[in-house]
Amino acid sequence: MLQYSGILLRSLLAVSAGGAAVLGGSYLISRYKDQQESEERLERLEELMAQLLELEKQPAAKAEASAKAKEAPKAGTRSKAGKTTSQTKAKSTNKPKAGK
Repeated sequence: MLQYSGILLRSLLAVSAGGAAVLGGSYLISRYKDQQESEERLERLEELMAQLLELEKQPAAKAEASAKAKEAPKAGTRSKAGKTTSQTKAKSTNKPKAGK
């Protein structure tokens, strides 16, 4: 009888140790995956922040460009006389020669 209890005790101990190893390993793997996911999220947030900073800089550059564009009239736009700027340029370059 004592023999069987020793074998039974060893078997239970081996099963318990195996179960603990499986649980411990799965815990470590889950923690490792969580850490990787956290790092991926942080990298994505850093990318988003960099994109936001670039977008924040772009409107200032666009505002400067639009201010410059407002100062210089575009080709084909109407002047106060009702003629387009390309028409006024064409008239000024087609001056008659003095010999004719």
